Amino acid sequence: MFDINKGGLLLSLPVLLEVNQPIKGGFFLGKIKILSKALVKHIAKIEEQYATGIEFVDLNSESA
Repeated sequence: MFDINKGGLLLSLPVLLEVNQPIKGGFFLGKIKILSKALVKHIAKIEEQYATGIEFVDLNSESA
């Protein structure tokens, strides 16, 4: 499971994070590297994975 937009993303993770936990992350969107601070906003357990909604914080305009 994976979904992304300029406000955040939804990932399927094998580990449980905490709601409101600050995180830093990075990924490639094609050849463009996106780095951002983020906050975990919601979590739902689906089978053995955790659907984790993450909101970008201070994402620069170029990355957005």
